[in-house]
Amino acid sequence: MLLVLAVTTFNIILNIILVPVMGIAGAAITTTTSYILYAIIGSIYTQKTLKVKYPWTLILKYLICAIIMYYAVTAASFGTWGLAGVTIGKIIVGILSYSLLILIFDNSWIRKVIKT
Repeated sequence: MLLVLAVTTFNIILNIILVPVMGIAGAAITTTTSYILYAIIGSIYTQKTLKVKYPWTLILKYLICAIIMYYAVTAASFGTWGLAGVTIGKIIVGILSYSLLILIFDNSWIRKVIKT
């Protein structure tokens, strides 16, 4: 409960600072920063109190795949396809790039296929 109060206070203070300067982008940055802070502090607290082991290397691997997928989607250009075509094209690029990255970086599926 104290964690939620602290992160909410952080969110309000950052909103007071950033929204007048940056507008809605400041609110988005503030909210994202607050959620990240909540997730980090919450996972550290959970790990200490409940002795939960997080697979940090696996989490980092999937985070890197997501970042690469983001850049692939933003770099994809479907200029003359219209709004619906651009949206569908970027969704397809995102699905294909993330799936390919997972297949490349998560080689546990290869071991399962070889064993059977």
